[in-house]
Amino acid sequence: MSRDLPPSVAYGITTPCQTPDGVIIFGMAGDLENGRRGAGKASAAARVLCLSCPVIDECGTYALDHGEPWGIWGGMSPRTRDLLRRQEAS
Repeated sequence: MSRDLPPSVAYGITTPCQTPDGVIIFGMAGDLENGRRGAGKASAAARVLCLSCPVIDECGTYALDHGEPWGIWGGMSPRTRDLLRRQEAS
């Protein structure tokens, strides 16, 4: 798998977070509109989708490796990814 592409693209599969036309749902838009970053209903729904994803680990790794600042990736919120990056750095 290329570490430069999101896992669903690199593996050429459709993941639970994709709509039928291939758009990836990150689960943050509704949260951002309400002034919350990662704590709302949209984020919770996105995390549930991640649970059935065959590339959840690769997705999380991709987001960590690329410093992805938005959305739910690999079942992790931006805050969780920030904490993991800080732990790895120390």
